[in-house]
Amino acid sequence: MTTFPSNMADADMQTLRQLIYDRTGIWYADSKLYLLGIRGATHMRDLGVDTFTDYMRVVTSGLSSEAAFRELCDRITINETSFFRDRRQLEVFENRVLVDLIKARSATKRLRIWSAACSTGEEPYTLAMIVRRKLGVQLSGWNVEILGTDLSQEALETARGGVYSSYAVRSLDPVHRDAVFSENANGSFELDPAVRQMVRFEHQNLTDERGMSRRGVWDIVFCRNVLIYFDEASRHKCVAQFRRLIAPDGSMLLGHSESMNSRTDFLPLGEPGGFAWTPQPTLNRTERSHVA
Repeated sequence: MTTFPSNMADADMQTLRQLIYDRTGIWYADSKLYLLGIRGATHMRDLGVDTFTDYMRVVTSGLSSEAAFRELCDRITINETSFFRDRRQLEVFENRVLVDLIKARSATKRLRIWSAACSTGEEPYTLAMIVRRKLGVQLSGWNVEILGTDLSQEALETARGGVYSSYAVRSLDPVHRDAVFSENANGSFELDPAVRQMVRFEHQNLTDERGMSRRGVWDIVFCRNVLIYFDEASRHKCVAQFRRLIAPDGSMLLGHSESMNSRTDFLPLGEPGGFAWTPQPTLNRTERSHVA
């Protein structure tokens, strides 16, 4: 009978940390390395692999390596979110960012919103509810594209299902909740199909520049509470890529613990609690054309 470790050796944890960083940009600080060791050892046990060398082979090579690595990502990522999280920022989105863009896009009536690192979908669905409320009866005349992406396939499957626990909808008042959710017999809440159909979900690694570039230019990017898991080099690379993908009059909204104050390619929107930035108007047409 094989006996699996409850944790990994220090050298093994560092090797696994480097693999995850190289592929995802997520960096486990030394103080959190033991958590990675526990999760890696558990994954190794569940795969039925005897040695760390064999485990690295499973997650890096062979026909099933991509699925095995994605399963590892599911285990190491944190998917803590809820509907209408950070209400002050969402108010800025609704009453400033969205209002300005609806006016600016009145001719094309096209709006593209990207929720990066969307976890189980609460954020992009929240944005869909706000857009529906803001456009009202005009919604049918608009082409509104809302994309939710995440590294975790498991989280994305939950998002596509549109069924949530009472904890996920805790921020909604009962009237609003009952207007967009149906409560199931088991106490879960199922989202209105009219909201669900406004959002599509896809897998996306935010360090994959080519994959991100293929998505074209976006009016609004939400990238909340993910850059805190990147080191400085990965943060810079990710934000620079978004800079090339955001329309000149678009906006990028971050989490309250994240900042771009040291960057010169974005300007703060100037709304307290908004944590919103607009592109510095210095990117010329040639630089932008390769991501259109």
